[in-house]
Amino acid sequence: MLNRKSLAALLITSALVVAGANAQVPNAGQPMVPNGGGGGGSPTGAAGGDLSGTYPNPTLGKIGGLAVVGPTSWTPTDVSGAALTLTANASYVRLGNLVFAYAFIS
Repeated sequence: MLNRKSLAALLITSALVVAGANAQVPNAGQPMVPNGGGGGGSPTGAAGGDLSGTYPNPTLGKIGGLAVVGPTSWTPTDVSGAALTLTANASYVRLGNLVFAYAFIS
């Protein structure tokens, strides 16, 4: 339950703000905009997690920690209908409009 004591713990005070955090506090009704650049552009460098290779074109290296074996690319021609064309011999399971490609690892 919220009360005066629990709300006080949620307050952001000057002690919690890092000096030089590079942001402006806007006037009422104004959006908050960070200073010093937008950081836009395409990502670069090594991919991580389930991806391998480098950006901007990483590849799928594993799914849920399991290595991807065999074809790693497939193109559905119609996910909402009954047709699905794979670029290589692969198996898939369809659940409604979701399509899962899989390979058995022995």
